[in-house]
Order: sequence, then structure tokens, then C-alpha cells
Amino acid sequence: MTHLEIARQYSRLVHNEGFVIVDKVIKEGSVGVMTTHAADALSTDSAAAATALAGGCKANVGALGMCADGTLTISAMELARRRGMRLGLITNATIYDASPAAFVCHVPNRRDYAAIIERYLDLAPDVLLGGGKDQFLPKGKPGSRRSDDVDMVAAFEK
Repeated sequence: MTHLEIARQYSRLVHNEGFVIVDKVIKEGSVGVMTTHAADALSTDSAAAATALAGGCKANVGALGMCADGTLTISAMELARRRGMRLGLITNATIYDASPAAFVCHVPNRRDYAAIIERYLDLAPDVLLGGGKDQFLPKGKPGSRRSDDVDMVAAFEK
């Protein structure tokens, strides 16, 4: 709420506005507040924060799509799939990064990239754009960082 008050004061002092849209938002009750801190630490990470955003519960640091009590979240992506909607996930990070992955995956360790990519394969989004080719290539291919010989590029092409 502090940021709303700062916006109000800025508009009044800098722009000499007596009434600002923030006043209307506060007056009409259109404000929602969400905290994204981790359940098990003072300082959060992107996995716990993204899980709070995507799944609506507090998560432990490093966990994706799992509440602190072990309950699996149901993300908007999963709800959309259940309703037969088309799905897309786009990021400027690696596609297996915690921030986008929390909207699809349920894994206790954000660094379990193979499990994250498998979950994308299971959900079968219509569009999946991001970096991270290294985790899709089998172990023997140049540029691969996988620890197994699974070719996820071929798996997604099927």
C-alpha cells in the first residue's frame, strides 16, 4: 500500500492534482494485496515468489508449484488446459527458469531441469518460447548440459 500512497503524493505535489485515480481505486475497493515471501526464509527466491503468484500459496525457497505443506498448486495454465484453452509460455529467461516454470511445474527443487522440461512435455503447450537449448539436447550433442541421453527436442517434435 505504501507505493499507492507514494503515487498519490507524487501526483499531488509534482502535478498539482487534487484528485488522482489512486484515490478512486482505494475508495472503491479495487485494490488487492499479495505478498510473495517464502514460507521458510526471510528472503525469498524467484521459485517461491512465482509459486505464490501462480498458485496462491506460500512455498519454501527453491520449490516450484508446491505449497510449504506439500500441497500441489493448481496454476492458471493447468486450469486453462482443463478447459480446453490454448496455452503459451514466453520468457526472456531460460524456459526451465523458476519464474516461468512455477506456472506449470510441481517440483521440490528448482534446479531439477529435466523434471521441469518433462512437465512442459506433459502439459503440451501450444507455444513455448525461451532460452535454454542446453537442457533439451541429449548428453552427447555439442552444447548439451543434460546428464542423460534423452533428446527433448525430438520428444517435443512428436
